[in-house]
Amino acid sequence: MNNGICWTDEEGEYIQAHGGSMLHYNNQWFWYGENKNTETVNRRVKFIGISCYSSYDMKSWKYEGLVLKAFTNINDDLHENCIAERPKVLYNRLTNKFVMWFHMDNREYTMASVGIAISDSAMGPFEYLGRQRPLGRDSRDMTVFQDTDGSAYLIHSSDWNNTLIIDR
Repeated sequence: MNNGICWTDEEGEYIQAHGGSMLHYNNQWFWYGENKNTETVNRRVKFIGISCYSSYDMKSWKYEGLVLKAFTNINDDLHENCIAERPKVLYNRLTNKFVMWFHMDNREYTMASVGIAISDSAMGPFEYLGRQRPLGRDSRDMTVFQDTDGSAYLIHSSDWNNTLIIDR
């Protein structure tokens, strides 16, 4: 793999894993990210869904499909006009579930929430559970960290990116 070029999957298609993250589980790598394989209008794309790719060597990537898809109802959080970005997936040993965290917003970036989805499989599909504002505060740029004891932490900016919060 080379930097500075578009990476392709095993089928030769461009990898659609923008703002993504990787999970190592059972000797396999999973790469999650925003699928932006659609038309750009006014510097924005519609939300299609979150892609998943798998690999055993981190060089050859198999496209596993959209593991979290956009909803069709315009009143749903995950409608194509929403913002769903920076997906992060952890494995919860207590529930045997894969938990996806992502930045959830509207086009004006005033919703500023965290979306949560779960799955029985690393390759999805993920079931959207809803959104929240951790500790009642806005959540913008975010990531997650899982310690060796299984404890997980949400690390996110708040107060319009002026404050960093670490929440267990």
